[in-house]
Amino acid sequence: MTGLGTWLVIALVLIVALPGRPPEHATLHYSLTFSGTSAKGTIAGTWGGTAFVGAYSDGLWGIASGGTLVVGGTYHCNAGCTFNGTATYLGVSTAVSLVAKTLGDMERTETVSGDLSINLPDY
Repeated sequence: MTGLGTWLVIALVLIVALPGRPPEHATLHYSLTFSGTSAKGTIAGTWGGTAFVGAYSDGLWGIASGGTLVVGGTYHCNAGCTFNGTATYLGVSTAVSLVAKTLGDMERTETVSGDLSINLPDY
């Protein structure tokens, strides 16, 4: 093999061995248990596989993990409660809207679960 042929083979091996592109999106599974009334309560469960605790009161809500706010925003109630806010994952903020249909004037517990798709930037 000539010197040029050897370099072409080495270059091809290096190109194939380079790490792939990072994922373009992430899917975070969540399972949140809201306990309380429409006025205030607690939130516990998992967000993206990580356990957390949180709370809601006076139109504001948030959940934290390891001392860091993971998702939060505002909520309003009318025949159930809608929790709107922003989730931050790997520096990317994504809008979130969750509905707890049974929260009202009486003390209740409701679990809301699903998946949140986050578009990640190109690096």
